[in-house]
Amino acid sequence: MNQMSVASPSGPSVVLTQFSVVLVVNQMDPSIFNPDFLRLNQIVDSNAQVSEPPVSTPQFSQISFGDGVTVRADPGTVTFEEAGDPLRPQRIRPPAMAMRFVTLFPNTIYNAVGMNPIGIAILDGAVDERVAVRNALVDAGRWLAFGGQTPTLGFWAAYNLPDKMMFLEIRENDAPAQSKVVAFRLNIHRDLPETDQVGRNQRLISVLAKWETDLTDFEDLVTQCVVRSFTQ
Repeated sequence: MNQMSVASPSGPSVVLTQFSVVLVVNQMDPSIFNPDFLRLNQIVDSNAQVSEPPVSTPQFSQISFGDGVTVRADPGTVTFEEAGDPLRPQRIRPPAMAMRFVTLFPNTIYNAVGMNPIGIAILDGAVDERVAVRNALVDAGRWLAFGGQTPTLGFWAAYNLPDKMMFLEIRENDAPAQSKVVAFRLNIHRDLPETDQVGRNQRLISVLAKWETDLTDFEDLVTQCVVRSFTQ
């Protein structure tokens, strides 16, 4: 897969900036997560260096590395996240990190898994991103100008597909001094079937191995269905 930066003749490009995998579990001890644990168990690179002081407690742990990888855990979730500017899809690591974790903890009960790509659309200099989002997502109304101020808008949509739920969030840039940017966040959620432990883990590994299909869904949704409308 090539670097995600998709441009159509009638719309701006979309750049992937973050990808995370969230495992929903019955019970996890966050205090086991620390840099040495992650390196020794080959969840992160053996020479990965932390970028800020790690947090490791019975209720929450967070370890951030200089290469853009962050691992978080609380009693109900384990998150593997990678950020980049841009993030290159062919080198995305969180799905493999999650698969490694599942093989290390096969007796943990995994209830669901979420794939979470985040991208930005960089609009043409002649396009006002605030106007583009308003025109594309809402009809004009008096609430759009309260007290002489234009609000920052967000949009949320849910798609109930046969094998997964997709939740799309769109936010316009609320810092006018920055580049003309619109941010997209997609949560792709799958509940894992109530079956035996081996079958549940196999289903989870299968989902993680096909993460590129979810990224393609993200590209198609934000590029073909949303971003293209910004310049029409």
